Amino acid sequence: MAYMTDQMFRLPVIRMAEAQAAQGREAWMYWFTWASPAFGGILKSAHALEIPFVFDNLDAFEMLIGTGDDLQGLVDLMQPAWIRFAHEGNPGWDAYTEETRSTMRFDSTDAGVINDPLGSEREMWAGRA
Repeated sequence: MAYMTDQMFRLPVIRMAEAQAAQGREAWMYWFTWASPAFGGILKSAHALEIPFVFDNLDAFEMLIGTGDDLQGLVDLMQPAWIRFAHEGNPGWDAYTEETRSTMRFDSTDAGVINDPLGSEREMWAGRA
């Protein structure tokens, strides 16, 4: 599963952010790591699972995200960043550069910037994918 995630999602996004930075343009990265408990946890943090948290429409996606006390806390962390980005062009954390690779991690009620998350995996793919 990690192989497919890297091939289809993570690496193309990293390459796009690197290209933006190389042109002197800003790009911001985030990493949604909250794992859904639905379906016995098999979904983990599937592609686009962050959308209900960004738009605070958790009830419409209960089947995919389950229920729990931590859900609204994650909305409270994520939604302001998207609103700020829409209004100001900056989500509130450092832009991605090839030097720092700043990435905001969203997980439960914990959020924070990590530099070069999964860097060894990214380096392993250099020139391959």
